[in-house]
Amino acid sequence: MDLEDYLAERVNRARTLLVAQQLDAVIATSSSNFYYFTGVHIEPHERLLAFILPRQGDPVILAPKLHEEEFAGISIEARFWSDGQDTTELLGTVLPKEGNISVDSSWPSKSLLSLMAHRPNLRFVDSATTLSHLRLRKDARELCLLREAGVLTDRVMANVIGDIRVGMTELDVVERLKHFWRQEGVYELAFAPIVGVGANGAMPHHQPDATRIQPMDTVVIDMGGIWKHYLSDMTRTIVVGEVAQPVREAYSIVKQAQLAGMAAVKPGCLSARLTSLREPSFPTPGMVAILTTEQGMALAWRFTRSRMPTARMLLCWRKVWSLAWNQESTYQVDLVFGLRMSLS
Repeated sequence: MDLEDYLAERVNRARTLLVAQQLDAVIATSSSNFYYFTGVHIEPHERLLAFILPRQGDPVILAPKLHEEEFAGISIEARFWSDGQDTTELLGTVLPKEGNISVDSSWPSKSLLSLMAHRPNLRFVDSATTLSHLRLRKDARELCLLREAGVLTDRVMANVIGDIRVGMTELDVVERLKHFWRQEGVYELAFAPIVGVGANGAMPHHQPDATRIQPMDTVVIDMGGIWKHYLSDMTRTIVVGEVAQPVREAYSIVKQAQLAGMAAVKPGCLSARLTSLREPSFPTPGMVAILTTEQGMALAWRFTRSRMPTARMLLCWRKVWSLAWNQESTYQVDLVFGLRMSLS
């Protein structure tokens, strides 16, 4: 199948959802959702960019006139607007006068409020059951791109790990990451990289600083790149030099949690519906398993030791149907060191 075939298939899947949910149209406004249906990627910033798919009839694109050349040869009807036009009024003209409309959840509320004023007889719902539902299930083209992104990420991570030396700062490691991404032809990162040395690695979203790597330090690296508009995300922990016994113990606990999560997640099972996991066996007495479900799953074992009185380990993952998911296990010990591993 070529790109046009995939785009047509995505439109058909979306229309099936509209019929099933008695929705009259769906509006996709984010760059990623717009690209999903059109194959054209644009960052419109504050300007309106929309793909409108009615339950019946042909889809329509609304785009700034300054991007007109980027739609050359596209088979979907495109209407271009100029600065100064009331874009929400224009959007209202391609929608039915009444009915139920699914709106991209990332669209600014001020724009939606303006559209509601222009079309008071329309009822608007968010896109959780339409766009989000579609995007969760990856088609063959998307899976191919994600695998390519994964291969690049593996290489970048391997290169930067091999490059780390005692005396480097966290910021030095970040610069090396960017260098290795550029070598792979990737110039935009998925997010600001996290590099946490020693105690900094125990902070989930530490901002890299001038902390220098010392012998036996743990170094947590969390990074990703954007490959053909698809993002990667990988976390690894390394030890520089000899591995201390507390780190070995922490690694064993995190690995057990990782394997438990992998065994529990099955095709077709949503993480919010998982109610139990097999508790790993811990060598230390007094460990208590705590399970919560909030935006996915979190599994925590809390225990005490004479030298580490408030250690905790967290297991979190998000499940994307049977095709794409991410699991990350974390162990933190009183801000002495942090250890994470992930599987995507």
